[in-house]
Amino acid sequence: MVILNSDHVKSVLTMKDCMEALEEAYRENALGRAVNHRRTHLHMTVSKPDRLYRFKTMPGGIEKLGLLAIRLNSDLMTWPVIAGKPYPSVEALQFVIEYLAEKQPEIRTVKPEGLLEPGFVKELDESRFIDQLYRQR
Repeated sequence: MVILNSDHVKSVLTMKDCMEALEEAYRENALGRAVNHRRTHLHMTVSKPDRLYRFKTMPGGIEKLGLLAIRLNSDLMTWPVIAGKPYPSVEALQFVIEYLAEKQPEIRTVKPEGLLEPGFVKELDESRFIDQLYRQR
C-alpha cells in the first residue's frame, strides 16, 4: 500500500499528466474496464456546536493498470456562531481566498474584510428565518 498526499502528487505530476491520466481512466471506464463510485460524504456532530466532522471517500480502479485506489479526506468544518447563528467570518473568507489563489495567485491581494457583508445574514436573522430553520432540525 502506498499513501500519497496532495504535495506528493504535485511533486511528480504536471496538470497535463493528470489530464491525460483522467482521459485514459474515463476511456477505460466507458469500455467497462474500470470501476468507480461517486464521492461519499459523512458528516458527524462533535462536542462544539460550531463544528462538524467530515469524512469523504472516493474509490476507483483501472483493470489495465492493475490497481484500486481510494481517496480519503478527513477534516473539521467550522464557522463562527454569533448568538447561536452562523455568521460569515474573516477567517472563512481568508481560507477561500487562499484556496482560490492556488490557481489564480492575483487573488491573494483581495482583503477578506472587503468581501464581508453580513447584512444579508443579519436580515435573515432579524426576519426570524434562521430561528425557524434551526427549529426544523
